[in-house]
Amino acid sequence: LIIKSSLLAERDLYEWLVHWEKIMRSNGEDTDYLFVPYTLSPPDTNIVIFGVKKKTSNSLSEMNEVTRLVYENFTIQTELGEREYSYTQPFFLSKTEFQEPMYPFKVLKPLLTRYFQSHPRRIRNEYKSNGLVVLRATVMNPYLWLARATSSQPLIKEFMEVLSKAASESVKRV
Repeated sequence: LIIKSSLLAERDLYEWLVHWEKIMRSNGEDTDYLFVPYTLSPPDTNIVIFGVKKKTSNSLSEMNEVTRLVYENFTIQTELGEREYSYTQPFFLSKTEFQEPMYPFKVLKPLLTRYFQSHPRRIRNEYKSNGLVVLRATVMNPYLWLARATSSQPLIKEFMEVLSKAASESVKRV
């Protein structure tokens, strides 16, 4: 039951990422970014991997930069003097990079060409030069569904709002 609950919460997060643009439009808001899940279907684990793309950009390098900037909002940066303790940080993301030869372009091509349809050759070259920055969100709390059912504590929605703010600020910097 605990594992199932954790997987259901992760699926919930995946659906929020996939449908965020529609959710925002239905609330009369427009975004200048897209959340880009790197799986074509909901994950089978409690980890969702994704990036953040500026809508008006057709550059994988710019997408990597936006994703890095978003990551900075979800990590402790003691040199800034704020959030120096983990308990003051409401949400965390981890980050990694996919690069050749460990992650060949041909494996990622279906996903990347979906978001960069008109520039497949350039995207392949950018990927081979710079790789792909990936955010990882892990839902480790198996009680999120119970909390949502028994209280008004929508933690995944709260996370998405914080993520959205970070994405919006990040695309303005790129």
